[in-house]
Amino acid sequence: PSNNGNTSLTTVNTPYGTLPPAQRLKKFQEQIMVLI
Repeated sequence: PSNNGNTSLTTVNTPYGTLPPAQRLKKFQEQIMVLI
């Protein structure tokens, strides 16, 4: 799964690959907050 271009997000495997970077980052941070 590391050949999709998002090597930094492969560990979480987020489905936000189709969103704009800003929105994807926001969703990513929200998911991190939930995990913590």
